[in-house]
Amino acid sequence: MDIRDILVWLFLALALLIILLRIFGVINTPLYVEYLPAILVVFSAGIAYQKLISSVDVIGRRTRYLGGKMESVELRLKDYDNRIVSLEKA
Repeated sequence: MDIRDILVWLFLALALLIILLRIFGVINTPLYVEYLPAILVVFSAGIAYQKLISSVDVIGRRTRYLGGKMESVELRLKDYDNRIVSLEKA
């Protein structure tokens, strides 16, 4: 768990706390503070989006790596196939 995960959970917990306190009338806030839960949710969604994009990038790099290795495997299989054909002819 990295710092981004901790921040996301912290912001979501804070948003839930603010919503609950407002529902029970414990806090009466000015307008800019009323929108704090929405701002925190948007911020958390941005962090989640960045993590998703980062994961997609990692998957892309791994796929390209495996694609390069597949070409090597195909060449080896072709070589083995040629060897088997030459052995069958002998």
